[in-house]
Amino acid sequence: MGRCIIVTGMHRSGTSLLASYLKECGLNIGEKLIAPNFDNPKGYFEDIDFVEFHKMVLAKNNMDMLDPKEEIKISISDLKVAKRILDSRKKLNLWGWKDPRTVLFLDLWDTLIEDARYIFIYRDPSEVIDSLIRRGTDHLIRINPFYGAVSWIYYNRKILEFVCRNAGRCVLVNVRTLIKDSLGFIRFINKKFSTNLKLVSISKVFEEGLLKSRDGLTEKTKVVVDACGEKLYEIYTYLEKLSKTPDIGYSSFSPAEVVNAY
Repeated sequence: MGRCIIVTGMHRSGTSLLASYLKECGLNIGEKLIAPNFDNPKGYFEDIDFVEFHKMVLAKNNMDMLDPKEEIKISISDLKVAKRILDSRKKLNLWGWKDPRTVLFLDLWDTLIEDARYIFIYRDPSEVIDSLIRRGTDHLIRINPFYGAVSWIYYNRKILEFVCRNAGRCVLVNVRTLIKDSLGFIRFINKKFSTNLKLVSISKVFEEGLLKSRDGLTEKTKVVVDACGEKLYEIYTYLEKLSKTPDIGYSSFSPAEVVNAY
């Protein structure tokens, strides 16, 4: 099996943009991808096999992707399905997949894939929460918009914990940094992961206006952020600290930096 690069992050954080961009740069992210819809008019760039596997296991554990529990039980039959998916990718060279739910399955995939690499993307929590509320398709968010904050915290803490244990194989990037310096990002990936991705401008896949800023937040979002902002931005500030260095804007992680995050 060739080099595997896994792309993930909290929902509505720019994972689709990142996956579409990496695809343009030469990363094989799958042949059977979920079709675009009104939520993501340009497409999700999610491999159906991995998405359906994650959905199946979450359902068996009676979990919603926005209200995960501390432990996901993986059965022997689940492992067999996961291994079959990976076996079908054995002949691929530079490949990977994107699915936000992968954050909940990091330890599983890291056990099954030798020397996997990870790119984690994150976004300002108020923008993520606002996007979840505006799209209105998530049952839990419609019932209680505070689930947006709960899930943002959970996902990004899981990311930090994983990075702490696997520093040399992880890259963390703010979606705004990706947009601002896409070529610098690819150069860094090529250097850190020993890949040869093509240098393509992100303008080929990104349109201004598709990623809304903090301007014009809904009233529901403001209520959530006012109540949870201290914890949200404590984590966000730490993500920012880890992802930036003065010279190149991306960090080769040091576990010592992360271990006392919480």
